[in-house]
Amino acid sequence: MFLLLQNEGTRRIDATKQKELEIKMSKKYKRVKLFERVKVERQLKQVMKKIGEEDGDMKKMLEQRAFHQKNLFYIKNFPRDRAYVSLFPAKVI
Repeated sequence: MFLLLQNEGTRRIDATKQKELEIKMSKKYKRVKLFERVKVERQLKQVMKKIGEEDGDMKKMLEQRAFHQKNLFYIKNFPRDRAYVSLFPAKVI
């Protein structure tokens, strides 16, 4: 009986620590994710505009659209409890 209560208590503590970690990481990477999301959405919008105009190679544009959609999915669904890995790392001069 005591072990059961002890395990439940440690689960609550672990859940609390997990939530605190998610909040900390969300705050830390909020701006980076915002800038990357805006950049990818802009690129996706440009590709969609080209597809609408039907200029150039359609297959290549559809591949670009899929690529940008995957990047957008990555940004929006990255786990909140981990350090965010940027799609566009800073260039070292």
